[in-house]
Amino acid sequence: MDNLPYTARFVAMNWESSTPKVRQKLHRVGDQQLRVVEFERGLEHPAWCERGHIGYILQGKLALEFDEETLEFGEGEGFIIPDGKANRHRPVPLTEHVLLILSERVS
Repeated sequence: MDNLPYTARFVAMNWESSTPKVRQKLHRVGDQQLRVVEFERGLEHPAWCERGHIGYILQGKLALEFDEETLEFGEGEGFIIPDGKANRHRPVPLTEHVLLILSERVS
């Protein structure tokens, strides 16, 4: 059986970037995706994100701004954010670089 669609070989992928101070490696199967993402300090996320994420911080420190609060995450910590406007958020890198893994459903 060819397991290639199920295997995310991030080490062999090139970094992609469509936004300044963000780059990623992306693996998608159906409506799910797994990403390795790097944020750089000074990132000004242009819009609030309403997509749900499961995330794990590999390196650095990241703040997630929500409407009512800001939460900070460091290396070895994870988070689960449900979909929806009530959970809208945006990332703020607190170190020069933040490397994390994100999993989300895409439509």
